Amino acid sequence: AGVKDYENVNILNLSDLNEQLDALIEGKPVHLSRYDFVSGVNYKREKTTQLLKNEIIILEGTHGLNGKIADQIPAEQVFGIYIS
Repeated sequence: AGVKDYENVNILNLSDLNEQLDALIEGKPVHLSRYDFVSGVNYKREKTTQLLKNEIIILEGTHGLNGKIADQIPAEQVFGIYIS
């Protein structure tokens, strides 16, 4: 099976992530996913999440600043911050 490369952004389900981000931005309720890195399975959570007017989305973690994350979101709506 080999060793999984968790530093590679392609380990994530980017199409699912971008679909969920789009829906949240449009104000739609979303069953957020939880990715299990050990099994490689993406689980949809039972509870839905929905943004209220003027709320923001914060993506945290190793891949948060990667250009493939939120690549379908207009650049003027994305702001990246690196904190070490």
